[in-house]
Amino acid sequence: MNLRRSSAFNALFKNTTLALFDQALLSATNFLINVLLIRNVPAEEYGLFVLLNAALFLAIGLQNAIITTPLSVLAPKMRESEKALFIHSLAITQYYIWLPATFLVVAIATLADFLALFHLPVLVIVATAVAILLSFVREYMRRVFFVFMLTGYVLAVDVIYAASLLMMLALISILPSAQAAGALLSIGIAGALAGVFAIWLYSRWSPHGERLKTSLHYLVDAWKHGRWALMGVIVTWLGTQGFYYLLSGMKGRGDVADIAASQKLLMPISIMVVATLSILKPKGASLLAEGKQNVLVRLTTLFSAGSVAIAVVYTGAVYLAAETISLFVFKKNISGLQELVLLWGAVLLAQIIRSNMSNLLQIFEKFAALFYIGALATAATIGTAFYGIRFFDAKGSLIGLLTGEIVYIIAMGVFFIKRDISSAREQGRR
Repeated sequence: MNLRRSSAFNALFKNTTLALFDQALLSATNFLINVLLIRNVPAEEYGLFVLLNAALFLAIGLQNAIITTPLSVLAPKMRESEKALFIHSLAITQYYIWLPATFLVVAIATLADFLALFHLPVLVIVATAVAILLSFVREYMRRVFFVFMLTGYVLAVDVIYAASLLMMLALISILPSAQAAGALLSIGIAGALAGVFAIWLYSRWSPHGERLKTSLHYLVDAWKHGRWALMGVIVTWLGTQGFYYLLSGMKGRGDVADIAASQKLLMPISIMVVATLSILKPKGASLLAEGKQNVLVRLTTLFSAGSVAIAVVYTGAVYLAAETISLFVFKKNISGLQELVLLWGAVLLAQIIRSNMSNLLQIFEKFAALFYIGALATAATIGTAFYGIRFFDAKGSLIGLLTGEIVYIIAMGVFFIKRDISSAREQGRR
């Protein structure tokens, strides 16, 4: 028994370590993109990149909701032969959804630009659309490998992605203009190259690689959860990224650039959150399928506590050296940087707790509850951010973001307490 537990822990530790290395690689690459733009383009253009990159995050979030979250939650509970059919069904279906949707968005945006309803260069719109479509290949295959706990494959795919992206960034850095559009397009092309490599890896590894058909039955099962996850992703994005658009409308893209740049100094905290969740979600689904709910809760609590402790220490260190780091990395001063670091630190600490709690709700397949809780938190974020920006300028947007995270945590805590009370009453009746 102890040997089995030790083996399982070692496997989990190895997968988590590889996931951390992988996320560190991706975050370092993302950091270099932002440093390149912050140093070489006007604040207005970098602010535009932040807004469009947020749109890219939304698109990937929608893919996660409809496609990859059902994949991560449902696939670990299936037999091996069923997993292959489920994976192929979702892979093909996602482009039936995204291709026409993306072309429609591009057409509407181009028409709006032509009619002067808003002023976004068509080149930037097209670059964003292409980046979204091409990025989906890599994002999907990464989730497939996580389902099978093939974290080494994920790392290999992302090495290809990072190397391709850095080579293209070196080329666009010499362009006299349109570097924001070039950076977005480079993200998409690198994602496609890495995605093709991932498909090749999967075809060589999978014992069911020849099954290329689809099954409507699996798509219906995925949609039962995906429709709630979809609405949940939209409200979560509005709460975590939408404040950039509110800030842009009220203060301008220059303030967006300062807020986004200050957040990059705390990027390692985000690395921990994303890396641990990429392991906890499929692993948690497997534990739940085995009836080990208590182990799942203890594991989540352990990961949360460790991440919070590391985040507190790191935020304190960055706070003390914020101005020096900014001058060295970005080659510029950011107004009120230390205050922004403290606010971002508080936001990210809350996000660690919120992300782990919401991950449990996803594993328990409580997507409807997540949507309603997310809607409440988003309303708190946007409302508080609006008045925060009016009275405290740009940093007020982070006060709104922190308020939304706290509301999210409290609401999920109430849900878990009610769930435990209901379970206790149910057992008492028996």
